Amino acid sequence: MRVFSMLVYWFILWVPHIMDAINYDDCGSQGATVLSVKVSPYIGLVLTVNKGATYIIEIAFTASTDIWSGSVLLETSVDGSTAPLKLRDTTLCNHVTPPCPIRADRTYTFRYSDTVNWNIPTGKVTLRWQLTNPYQWPFLCVQFLTEIKSRYL
Repeated sequence: MRVFSMLVYWFILWVPHIMDAINYDDCGSQGATVLSVKVSPYIGLVLTVNKGATYIIEIAFTASTDIWSGSVLLETSVDGSTAPLKLRDTTLCNHVTPPCPIRADRTYTFRYSDTVNWNIPTGKVTLRWQLTNPYQWPFLCVQFLTEIKSRYL
């Protein structure tokens, strides 16, 4: 009975956090107000992901400008050095719900799923996600600290 109680307690305590809102910095959003950023899987206190593992990111936002189309950009920053990461699908409208066009004063969810790039350095890495208009002007920008681990360590 005691083991069962402990399992129930663990389930209630940790399962809601498998995809939970994370701490992030708004890095200059000028066409949207970010409401939340969620990453899955997210277990524990530090966002840790393994190279080659599948992840999902969700960014909820309210637009303050109309966006007809655009792109998704991802950059890494390690020790002050910034580099772009290649994404499988960078078409903004493929990842936004409700679908494009994005209209001012409406709330949307950006959702992207992929595997963690093997070229990303291990250790503490700042990830910067930017959603841009067709002219590559970022209307939404968030960044957060992540620990990248090799899958086999």
